[in-house]
Amino acid sequence: YNLYSKFGKPNLLKTLEFLDYNFWFLDNQYMKCRENPYIKCIGKNNIAMRILKDEGIQVFFQKSLLRSIINKVLYLINAQNYDDTEIDKMIRFIKLNENIISKKNNFFFIHQIGPHHPHRDPNCKLLNIDKRYKINLGYYLNSTLCALNNISNIIKIIELYDKDSTVVFQGDHGYSIYSDDNKIESFQIFNMVKFSTNCSKKLNPSIGNVETINEILHCFRKEKSLPNNIRNYIVKNKNSNGTVFKKVKLK
Repeated sequence: YNLYSKFGKPNLLKTLEFLDYNFWFLDNQYMKCRENPYIKCIGKNNIAMRILKDEGIQVFFQKSLLRSIINKVLYLINAQNYDDTEIDKMIRFIKLNENIISKKNNFFFIHQIGPHHPHRDPNCKLLNIDKRYKINLGYYLNSTLCALNNISNIIKIIELYDKDSTVVFQGDHGYSIYSDDNKIESFQIFNMVKFSTNCSKKLNPSIGNVETINEILHCFRKEKSLPNNIRNYIVKNKNSNGTVFKKVKLK
């Protein structure tokens, strides 16, 4: 997980530190936020809820005799909060922390898990436990509708509290059934950006996630854009030296 790389602070955090920006991280059930001098965590649950909502532990409980007990405990503790998406939590954070938002020196990274499983219906309610982890196109499309509704909702909130902010929505991969049958779909990645008024740019529609973020950092640093150099990579393997990427060409 690059935010906590043993090879040192990522370039993003170095740039934000230079610009005197705070980095805020809102995690999910797969990737947990760990605070340090450079990273602030949003919406930390109490220890009991973090354990109960941990994805690995939850799957274990669903395979055990404790399944019904755990489900009842989760419901009784806070059923609504359990259904909340990461964007729901971010909207709540914005509304409760206007003093932080008003300083306009914050970089918020929201690791929204949808439309990845656990799957949801179009209204963002979690599906039953026997459905939410199944590889099913219909469930995925419903989760996609939920994610798009989430995006629409948070854009409206951001417009109210910080109209001139830079906002980026990116996926890390397209729809995947974890086989070789849909490699192209895996590269059809959602990538949307709204620049602030002091950064007027026209982006090449073909650029990917990395190039998009580079353009934003160029704006922050008041630098000129680099020539388009569109490249696509997949993870080849991971080892003790870090992640090894392989360059690929898409038709």
